[in-house]
Amino acid sequence: MALAWTVPADTGGGDQVLVDPSTLYYSFEVNEGFYADTGAAANFDPLTSLKGEDPYYLTQLTHSDLIVGHVYTYRVMAANLMGWGAFSPEFQFVPRRVPLAPMRAPWDVTAQKTRETIFIEFDPVLDNQGDEISAYTVYIDGGLDSDTFTGYATDTTLSWNSGTSPAGGALALTTGRTYRLKYSATNAQGEGLLSPEVQILLAETPSAPVALRRISIWELPAGSISVKWDLPSDNGGHPITGYTVYLDGLL
Repeated sequence: MALAWTVPADTGGGDQVLVDPSTLYYSFEVNEGFYADTGAAANFDPLTSLKGEDPYYLTQLTHSDLIVGHVYTYRVMAANLMGWGAFSPEFQFVPRRVPLAPMRAPWDVTAQKTRETIFIEFDPVLDNQGDEISAYTVYIDGGLDSDTFTGYATDTTLSWNSGTSPAGGALALTTGRTYRLKYSATNAQGEGLLSPEVQILLAETPSAPVALRRISIWELPAGSISVKWDLPSDNGGHPITGYTVYLDGLL
């Protein structure tokens, strides 16, 4: 936290020649709020040198190693050769940062996904860096493995289909494409870093193959069987990549 203050309007010269502002020195103090009576004057500690020791002539100071979300109260007073003046009005500051990046990527809710709809969920960001999370933004690309993403404001679930127009605008999904998604959290300080990505294929499982049947029974050696089947009538929106044949083990 970088702090600064102005030279007092009255440097203490009265009716005589004003005291040279460059000769003023300051005691800058902080109440870090670790005491039971947080408003007590005795709870302030100097950030500059103790009064009367090694005078501090600058009008700015950096306070480091602050605790995110903690309340700090500051005040400053000036001195000339006649002694110390009154304290300034107090100034309070609560250090905050943008939220941390989510720990993991969104995930595909397969039970609610179709070949026209993506439905995802994701974790809330628990470390808000001292300021309440005000929004989440989910980013989705165009399904063409590009680095062009569109952001959509949401809570911790979001779905898209050809009939919806979320806050980020209408999104035209194409069955069979693989979409990349990631998300971020926002507080009053701004938007945090993005989560890892998830890749979601916009497709469903294929329908069952049909007409499974035994073939070439006269050309096979003993103990062998040969079968074939017809392609599924519906590939789920994406080309079939393979088949699995199950055998019950009975004779």
